[in-house]
Amino acid sequence: MNCPKCEGKLEPMGTREGVELDFCMSCKGILFDQGEVAEYFELGRDIPDFDAVVKGARPTDIPCPKCGTSWLEMPYAAAGNLLIELCPGCGVVWLDKGEFPKLEALAAQVGSPNSKLMRAVKGVERRGFQVLGFRRG
Repeated sequence: MNCPKCEGKLEPMGTREGVELDFCMSCKGILFDQGEVAEYFELGRDIPDFDAVVKGARPTDIPCPKCGTSWLEMPYAAAGNLLIELCPGCGVVWLDKGEFPKLEALAAQVGSPNSKLMRAVKGVERRGFQVLGFRRG
């Protein structure tokens, strides 16, 4: 798959968090499939306050490499200066070079203890263990 920004090649790479992200080796952008921002940063949703920030979205001419829908450029969070690209068709999120640390800082502010606990439980369960005494929901 080619990079939507520079036409370089997107390379899938696994993370120690168990999420496989697509990295552009040319422009250093990162593509998150739907749900991967939430999984990687231990959040309940990819964009925690989506209804508030989508109001500030503006259409772009950048076609999604997954589904071809034109992306939206929008703030990640109401409080913050990070603009991300989001595909309204398939939900992928694009970060340009240098935006990952900004997203990491914002995610730490909006993350809840419950989502972090759920991520830890899922990680243990993926390794084949059962968490006794833990009830979901």
